[in-house]
Amino acid sequence: FHFYRGAPLKNWLLYYPLEWLAALWTDGLILLNQEDYSRAKRLPVRGKVFLVPGVGVNTAAFNRGPEEATALRQKLGLPPQVPLAVVVAELSRVKNHEQLFRAWRIVVRKLPEAVLIVAGEGERRRALERMVTQLGIAAHVRFLGFCHDVPSLLAACDVVVLTSKREGLPRVLLEAMAVGKPIVATDVRGNRDLVVNGETGYLVRVGDVAGTAATLLRVLQDREKAARMGAAGRRRVAPYEEQRVLARVAHIYRLYLPGASGGKQAPTPNPYVEKARKKKAEGTYAE
Repeated sequence: FHFYRGAPLKNWLLYYPLEWLAALWTDGLILLNQEDYSRAKRLPVRGKVFLVPGVGVNTAAFNRGPEEATALRQKLGLPPQVPLAVVVAELSRVKNHEQLFRAWRIVVRKLPEAVLIVAGEGERRRALERMVTQLGIAAHVRFLGFCHDVPSLLAACDVVVLTSKREGLPRVLLEAMAVGKPIVATDVRGNRDLVVNGETGYLVRVGDVAGTAATLLRVLQDREKAARMGAAGRRRVAPYEEQRVLARVAHIYRLYLPGASGGKQAPTPNPYVEKARKKKAEGTYAE
């Protein structure tokens, strides 16, 4: 939903009434995260409301060993001991790279050898590159652009970061869990579904630059704990396995396909729509 906890008032004033009205005509509504699902359950949805955890993740594709991680670091010219953080996200205002870059300036004061890899493209690239230069951290931040080998990139890093202002259910965090890496992410919907604070990573407040920096330092300076967090994340990724999620979506589709194997009859037609169709057929409905 475009309305969510912490969303601008205009979003609530515009989108909530529209979703409320649309719910009256909706046979099935699929939500990606717990916050949206809970809110949808309070809407007057005509049919059913379903919770499906995003699009899932191909865990086998992210089963990368130390060889791939070492090779990727060598390709980037980074020794194994260099603290490495990675953010994989569109370069847009919503992804809020600004908070991460300001926090990274604090991190490199304590860890001068630390490097941040920025994977992704977007309209904000030039502005963000200028910001990095103005902050004096250009030597500690690398923009990769579009990345064709995210699994190896995540395997090579020490922590995966995502400082978005809002999310649905971020696939990159599922990928981080699949590859066994700790996560530092903002405390917003979607992120909260995936990150168990203090167990698989840490949640930080949107806008909290000092807190983000301190949390990153905590992870980067305690590799043993970081490894335990990554392992905990990997153990929790099974419900999000791609095939399981796709099977769930297929099951929902079958509920609405008349005559489908294992399915049900199509939902009862909306009486308002049927009445309008009847009037149109009789020539009594004004276009």
